[in-house]
Amino acid sequence: MRRGPLHSPPRNALDLGLRFGVREIGSKALRAFIEKNEKRAPLVVCGHVHSQGGLSMQIEKTTIVNVASHDNPGEPGRIAIIDLINNKVQILWYKILGEYETNEVLRIFRVGPKTFQKLKEAGITTLDKLIAADIEGLSKSLACAPHVASKILTRAKAVSQKKIIPFGKISPLEDDAALLDIETDLTQNLVWLIGIYFPRTDELIQLVAHNPSEEKTVLEDFLKKIHGFTGKIYTFSGTKFDERVIKKRLLNFGLDTSKLPEFIDLGICIQRSFALPFKSYGLKSIAEYLGYKYKHPELDGRTVASQ
Repeated sequence: MRRGPLHSPPRNALDLGLRFGVREIGSKALRAFIEKNEKRAPLVVCGHVHSQGGLSMQIEKTTIVNVASHDNPGEPGRIAIIDLINNKVQILWYKILGEYETNEVLRIFRVGPKTFQKLKEAGITTLDKLIAADIEGLSKSLACAPHVASKILTRAKAVSQKKIIPFGKISPLEDDAALLDIETDLTQNLVWLIGIYFPRTDELIQLVAHNPSEEKTVLEDFLKKIHGFTGKIYTFSGTKFDERVIKKRLLNFGLDTSKLPEFIDLGICIQRSFALPFKSYGLKSIAEYLGYKYKHPELDGRTVASQ
């Protein structure tokens, strides 16, 4: 029996590739071996599929551990310390942090490797140096408009002071509003859940497609539910994800999108109005900062979509 690590994971186990199209790229032969020899193979250590790195799962009595690290510049390396005692597996995860995670300047929203390199070339390598920079000089160094440089400075102050700093106004939700969230597959070619909440009536609706053939019915039921609704639909992604995907899938089935209410992405509103003291403007990061406790903190959009 092989005792060293394997390159590829078994098929259908931490093997969902994303780079060249979403598909399962694990080994069918390894999967078959595990299913036939689970008592002889309590542990499989693999890599290859970067998006699934840092995760483990079970196939019957076999523990699959994917130790792959992302290969983007500056990404941390992953290390798994694994104890295998009497066929029982215990895993401790560690990260090797690089400059991308440890430099405080890179904790600023929308300051990535390219912007950081321009700042380094201008001699700006710390938050204090960035905060001390003038807007005109910073805009020249970054080849950006002054108002963009101003926002970067404000976000740097928010990170340094560990507090939210407003730099714009955000309108409150209208009385007649609907809050919407969707779940899709990883290709965004299947909307299998639409959740709608109407605060005015305290009505929560969940439309679920239990298989792909039910997607059109879910979309039709969504259109029926919002027929005649005159308020705005509020979502949260920062990229208009829910609006884009719902409209795309409606058009895919030849359904009318002309009478949809106006969509407002609260993620974009927050990006335009507040400097937050952390890198991510995602819903989980903001909720955690404000003290909200998730029932299932281990779940995220990619994990749900891949199930």
